[in-house]
Amino acid sequence: MPVIKNNQVKENRKTRYTKMVLRDSLMELMKSKPISTIYIKEICALADISRATFYKYYTDQYDLLRKTEEETFIFIEKIFNKYAIYKNDKNATQRLMEEIL
Repeated sequence: MPVIKNNQVKENRKTRYTKMVLRDSLMELMKSKPISTIYIKEICALADISRATFYKYYTDQYDLLRKTEEETFIFIEKIFNKYAIYKNDKNATQRLMEEIL
């Protein structure tokens, strides 16, 4: 059962792992073909995850991509906020870019 803290659900390690391998599998498949030709079956096979597990978290490959994009933007936003007070510091800008990459 997920723990709720500050109105946010904290996922357990297994859930985080499952979502990570699904994201990674989608990104790997997208290197060679467009998302419109990627099937859930392919993503699940590459991730070694059942389709039932996939549908527990996502409605389709577009939902997986959309949520991956949202998580990426949130990650980058947190890093920008961390370095916001150093906006005129060239070294801080370099550290920010290194952390994002």
